[in-house]
Amino acid sequence: MPKLNLDHIAQPLRRLAVDLSTVVPDPRNARTHSPDQVQAIADSMKRFGVDQPLVVQLQGRVVRKGNGRLEAATLNGWTHLPAVIVDESEVDAQCRALADNRLSDLAGWDDGVLRELLAEAPDDGVPGWTADQIAELVQEAGEQADPKLGRLSGLFVAPPFNVLDTKQGYWQERKREWMALGVESELGRFKGENGKGRVFTASVVGLGNSPKKTVSIFDPVLCEIAYRWFCPPGGSILDPFAGGSVRGIVASRLGRQYVGIELRPEQIESNREQADRICAEPFPVWIEGDAVNVADLTAQDEPYDFVFSCPPYGDLERYSDDPRDLSAMDAETFDATYAACLSDACDRLKPDRFAVFVIGDVRDKRGRLRGLPAATVRACEGSGLVFWNDAVLLTSIGSLPMRAEAGFNSSRKLVRGYQCVYVFAKGNPKSATEAVGHVDVAGEEP
Repeated sequence: MPKLNLDHIAQPLRRLAVDLSTVVPDPRNARTHSPDQVQAIADSMKRFGVDQPLVVQLQGRVVRKGNGRLEAATLNGWTHLPAVIVDESEVDAQCRALADNRLSDLAGWDDGVLRELLAEAPDDGVPGWTADQIAELVQEAGEQADPKLGRLSGLFVAPPFNVLDTKQGYWQERKREWMALGVESELGRFKGENGKGRVFTASVVGLGNSPKKTVSIFDPVLCEIAYRWFCPPGGSILDPFAGGSVRGIVASRLGRQYVGIELRPEQIESNREQADRICAEPFPVWIEGDAVNVADLTAQDEPYDFVFSCPPYGDLERYSDDPRDLSAMDAETFDATYAACLSDACDRLKPDRFAVFVIGDVRDKRGRLRGLPAATVRACEGSGLVFWNDAVLLTSIGSLPMRAEAGFNSSRKLVRGYQCVYVFAKGNPKSATEAVGHVDVAGEEP
């Protein structure tokens, strides 16, 4: 893109960083600023910086533009802001202020573009737009595009396509219903081996990735879909890589018996505390142990109706310092241990039942893709399962544009905005489908 030619632009105004202690707001400002709006302006300024200067008279009074920004800067604890100093009469100052504010009111929105942009917004939102407003607009877009999508989401939680779009309004609304229960799956993820010192982070499954140091939760809507679509009502679920609380809590709320294997006792303690608040019978069970030993940790005479898990994505995120933790292993050890874990879990599955694994790929230290989705397929097929469905879980665009701009020219690496959702069948897929039965969730709440 060519650079702007500024050679012939006049510079009649004086620009500087003004000391806010020398500036006063306009006492006759006709525009009002609610506390919520000022907070939104303050959040926007902290996130994006300030690219619009205050317009200040020589006497130090803000005119035309900046009263809200002045208040927001004070809220942020800032002492200086960029400003343009003007020398104009009182009448001109007031007329310009009225004109500037009114002209912005006369602008409209292209609803289609607006919905598209909001649907691509990062998980931490956009200052000035509430999560409810964004979800409502995105929902309207989906319904206007095709009313059949609304009917399918009402019947099945989400349309049974192999593209699962977490940005859709029906998905966001369902997620809010689940989170309103008080699920806090990120708890229990802040301690290293023996609960000491180190902070570990994890990617968000179904919620979008962020460049910030954040702790993840598993998307409860994806969890609900997996149980309703592929696990018989009242069935038993084995999760060899349990992690946080979501998969257990959702199973309990849907009347399924959940058993999760988890290495970290502090994570189990946190999960149980949440389940005590949210769940009733059947109460989710978390067993402390290594997924490699799933056969010894679970009752041999009670095979499961469904295997469902989200394994660690190699060493992309570290969950603990425990040498048994897959995320702490080198690539070669990980590959062998991961295959053994999946094989043992599949052995605990009843005939004519489904298994679902959510997995994404990662790069090794030389930048090459490790092939984790393919390794998952090999391990499950090696255990006698049939590869039945492959779906992609589309997550928020979030930081992808920034990451793409920063790295694509130097590496040609495509940034990833999805996870793989792989469905396997043990035995006869038709018989497995009959065991699950008819799926119809119209009107049901979490």
